[in-house]
Amino acid sequence: MTTSADKELKLRYGQPASSWIGGLPIGNGRLGAMIHGGCEEETLSLNEDTLWSGYPSKRHNDQAKRHLEPVRQLLFEGRYKEAQQSVEEHMLGTWQESYLPLADLKVSLDAPLHASGYRRELDLRTAIALSRYESSGGVRIERECFASHPDQVLVYRVVSSRPGALNVGLGLTSKLRCEVGTEGPYLFLKGESPSRVMPHYVPCDDPIRYGESEEQKGMAFGAVVKVMADGGELHRDEAGLRVTGANSVTLLLAASTGYNGYEFAPSRDGELCLDQCRGTIEDASYRSFEQLRLAHLEDYRSLFGRVELELGSGIQSSAPTDERLHKVKSGEREDPGLTALLYQYGRYLLIASSRPGTQPANLQGIWNDRIRPYWSSNWTTNINAQMNYWLAESANLAECHVPLLQLVEDISLTGRETARIHYDCGGWVAHHNVDLWRTTTPAAGLGEHWACCSFWPMGGVWLSQHLWEHYAFGLDESYLAGKAYPVMREAAIFCLDWLISSPEGYKVTAPSTSPENSYLNDAGERTTVSIASTADMSMIWELFANCIAASEILGADKEFRRTLREAQARLYPLRIGKHRQLREWFDDPEEFEVQHRHFSHLFALHPGTRICPERDPELAKAAETSLRRRVIGEAEQIGWSLAWLSAQYARLGMAREAHQAVSRFAVNSLYDSLLCSHAPLSPEEETVFQIDGNFGITAGINEMLLQSQHGIVHLLPALPEEWSEGMVTGLRVRGGAEVGMRWKNGRLQEYSIHSAVDGTVSVRYGSVIRDIQVQADQRQSYQANEFRMEESE
Repeated sequence: MTTSADKELKLRYGQPASSWIGGLPIGNGRLGAMIHGGCEEETLSLNEDTLWSGYPSKRHNDQAKRHLEPVRQLLFEGRYKEAQQSVEEHMLGTWQESYLPLADLKVSLDAPLHASGYRRELDLRTAIALSRYESSGGVRIERECFASHPDQVLVYRVVSSRPGALNVGLGLTSKLRCEVGTEGPYLFLKGESPSRVMPHYVPCDDPIRYGESEEQKGMAFGAVVKVMADGGELHRDEAGLRVTGANSVTLLLAASTGYNGYEFAPSRDGELCLDQCRGTIEDASYRSFEQLRLAHLEDYRSLFGRVELELGSGIQSSAPTDERLHKVKSGEREDPGLTALLYQYGRYLLIASSRPGTQPANLQGIWNDRIRPYWSSNWTTNINAQMNYWLAESANLAECHVPLLQLVEDISLTGRETARIHYDCGGWVAHHNVDLWRTTTPAAGLGEHWACCSFWPMGGVWLSQHLWEHYAFGLDESYLAGKAYPVMREAAIFCLDWLISSPEGYKVTAPSTSPENSYLNDAGERTTVSIASTADMSMIWELFANCIAASEILGADKEFRRTLREAQARLYPLRIGKHRQLREWFDDPEEFEVQHRHFSHLFALHPGTRICPERDPELAKAAETSLRRRVIGEAEQIGWSLAWLSAQYARLGMAREAHQAVSRFAVNSLYDSLLCSHAPLSPEEETVFQIDGNFGITAGINEMLLQSQHGIVHLLPALPEEWSEGMVTGLRVRGGAEVGMRWKNGRLQEYSIHSAVDGTVSVRYGSVIRDIQVQADQRQSYQANEFRMEESE
């Protein structure tokens, strides 16, 4: 099967980035930079994934457990509003900490006279950002930047076409407390993070607090830049360092923090951070620029090059990316090539922000320029952190999934104490926000209705699905036995203790919420707390199912498996409501916000697997009705929710609607940089960068092209007319195989399967299912006319 690996995948612009959000993001998983600016000056806004406010601290609410039974009594008496008020007054926690910006490296050049031909681009095939222009004197300037994972440095190079024509100034600044200095060819910055940063939405006179005593200070951090000039002279000036008369200038930048792990106090020694940076730079300095570049390319391409996608005729547009996007937004034309670029951009961003050994990608990946970022730029585990990783397995980036899996393992430890202190339960629990310090307690609130987000003890239940998915796609039984199943099992133990019996004999959760949503009680009042929300029941059902399957595969825990089966059979069932929708709440109240952005009650459809349209047509139809109700009227769904919508519709086989969600995402939810925007939080505020939509839309496109739940590999389950021609290679499916496909005129032409194990693969196209025998490590190709022959028979 031919591929498109030689075709361009570039974000290309003909004008400078006038703002941070318009910049080009690069990263090696740990160290990131947003490159913005123009001819005279480029700024590299730097981030390091462990630079957060705060330090480890105990934040449990010792009173929560005492109020649990009274709240349950109120709920079973139908006094939902009173139960909500009690939860909000007695059972919430404290605010989590914030992810922080590290520094800005400013690289200035002598102002060109009448610069022309300016161009900047980010090549997704190389993870290298470029900018170039030509001065009126005919001098061509080219700047190149990449973040090396093998060498753990950011590499930046400026080259002039005329020998001795480069005059480059360098400066480091930070929005945090810091000191800046120079020593020989080194420019360095050391600083201190705040001990406390309140979330952006919390009114506060002193939201950014620095500790006074040593043990109450935030962590130290540092950055070092080494300047290596080809020709010219190096000077120190009031801004930092300056090189004059050079042919080229290469910079190596390293960054470090005092983070010692989530359970230990961070180092407050800035000099130690600088020493670590110098060591990293010196190790990298033994390689030439070309060697650093080659090592970076080999490492990056080993991940990115696994998947090729072509939508449409494959004709490449030479227009700048922002112009193409503006044409799409104006409704001028469909641009399948831009959709394919957006798909691969999601893969690029995950590689750049999540590698084994790093922190997981947060709400902004690793790119943040605010001390008080929106929602603290943390891991919001009631959808956003999970969505960041929906693409990891199917888009052939399983290694990039590892940081999230490690976070789940970490919070399974910190969450044990939270389960015990807050609820007197075994196992472990996590709520809707997690920070660097692996906080698992509920967040605080700002008065009435905050229970809809702050009180949600299902975070660990949902996250545990990722452990199972990593196994399901890779079939590594040693991982399942040693890592995944023990954590999943403990999450299930919490659920067994958390569930109680309703008067009708069902196993239910109480108190229960549906992430960030509300309903109207009998008195017409907005209410957020109930019993057995559909989201709760669906997530617990999925966890129990995965634990049962894992224990069977491992031949372990027979009695526990029996306990889970019995409890699963008694879970409050999925029900259809008065609007023929899938009910979200225990009873069937009117919705407070019909077009709410969360689809948590449809978890059983996606990312869960309980609802299968062929097996459960009534529930699938009810889920479809719920989706249609969510999108009616004038209210627009926002970035990440449109991404989720595309995946939900794809699971239902609704190609046109799934494509509409992808198109609306491009029209309504992208900056010119193709980063995802969240709608303004108020009329006074601007749009908000939130990266989950970038990851989620890639996952949604995968669901449209290929699915593998329920033990069947389903080819092109939701292919829209607009993508009538195309090809894809390297997508992964559950069961340990890679799949490639080529289609034309909306019909599958051929497909290939490369399995990691011997066995039988059930493959579906249209309504026909074929069982194919596969051999391990052999790629086998098939013609699609066999499906058409069987269908005609």
